[in-house]
Amino acid sequence: MIQQNMFQQSMFQHSMAQQNMTQLNIAELNKTQQKAPAILRVFTVVINRVSIMTMIGMILAVISLLSANAYAMANNTGLEQTEESYSGQFIIDDKPIHYTAKTLLSGLDHPWSVIELPDGSLLITERSGQLRLFSDGQLSKPVAGLPEVFVMGQAGLFDVVLHPDFANNQTLFLSYAHGTLESNTLRVVRAQLTGTAANESANSALALTNAVPIYDVEPFKNTPVHYGGRMVVLPDNTLLITTGDGFDYREQAQQLTSDMGKVARISFDGGHPLNNPFVNQPKANNTIFTYGHRNPQGLIYDAKRQQIFMHEHGPAGGDEINWLVAGNNYGWPVITHGNDYSGAKISPYAEYKGMEQPLLHWTPSIAPSGMAVYYGEQFPEINGDFLVGALVDKEVRLVRTKNGKVSGADFIQSQQPLFEHLAMRIRDITLGNDGTIYLLTDSDNGKLIAINRSER
Repeated sequence: MIQQNMFQQSMFQHSMAQQNMTQLNIAELNKTQQKAPAILRVFTVVINRVSIMTMIGMILAVISLLSANAYAMANNTGLEQTEESYSGQFIIDDKPIHYTAKTLLSGLDHPWSVIELPDGSLLITERSGQLRLFSDGQLSKPVAGLPEVFVMGQAGLFDVVLHPDFANNQTLFLSYAHGTLESNTLRVVRAQLTGTAANESANSALALTNAVPIYDVEPFKNTPVHYGGRMVVLPDNTLLITTGDGFDYREQAQQLTSDMGKVARISFDGGHPLNNPFVNQPKANNTIFTYGHRNPQGLIYDAKRQQIFMHEHGPAGGDEINWLVAGNNYGWPVITHGNDYSGAKISPYAEYKGMEQPLLHWTPSIAPSGMAVYYGEQFPEINGDFLVGALVDKEVRLVRTKNGKVSGADFIQSQQPLFEHLAMRIRDITLGNDGTIYLLTDSDNGKLIAINRSER
């Protein structure tokens, strides 16, 4: 109880003046856009009226172009390739660290999230709507009983996280796209996983039971993109959920009456904790924890630092890592280090009073997805450092950090690519209890890869 109280006292400090500041920021941003050159204003109007499916095509084309131009396959120096595994090394503080990268699974349909169960087996979500168990080298059939998932564009089945007492109650949480193209949203359900890999072979299939929706992003939208969807359980038995801005609804990231572009904090039954930052603010949504986000797809609670970290996609540039503090405004779309996909400026501001600066931003974009903070015996040289999946750069980005809690601008020390020889879009990263680094790759032939320390 003392630890939880300390956690709550450290997490829930914020300024009640931020909403007024937000209104001022939006007003000033509108004035600035009105002063833009006429040709830019006309171009922006045209872009804003392009159909969402056309825009999605533009986005995918840009990502493909960036991937082709920005990424070149690493040479094979120091690598030995077999049919299922590689061996290689990376350098930390002038010391070579040897590892093996073994493909445990292939043929997954755009896998999105992987998590280790108490018995060492792995649960994997596929964006196309399947949840599977990987145990003792065998992949289960899709778990029965999942809710209906809306699958289109970026929409689908997203994250899976475990209840802290999963070993006894088999309870988990799933995030996914719910609805239709005309009206869809991010939904979170609580459910129980029944059956085991062992009894599945005896015709007793895995299934979800007692599935109950506990959170919907409101309002619903008509775009199949920018859902957020990452979740993490906090030590006080609450659940954080990232939500996207829906792409065409970015102004709602600054509105406390909307769930879009936020990090929400809820209890396990879907209620709002009474110490959420805006519960006493009239008309503000009482589940909001932080706001001013675009499309966050990495979220972690660092138990040693007792701090929350998140990364989010920028537009063309401006991907960010942020330290989350309850009630803070992280600026989107008033401040950004990126531009629109058309090349037009989204905002003249990269910083503004009352809005948080990122710990790190990437321009050009690496398209971050999945995040872990490493603590383990296999790679003690990177304990406390961040591992971030990079979809465009097709690597894991190691972000070296200063020991201890965030205390200043020098918290991020350096960064370097890891495992780039895999040449695959990295969608998710999770850590095993033994220090194994598990990677999911994003494609219709997605892979589960295990990274382990080796002598050579």
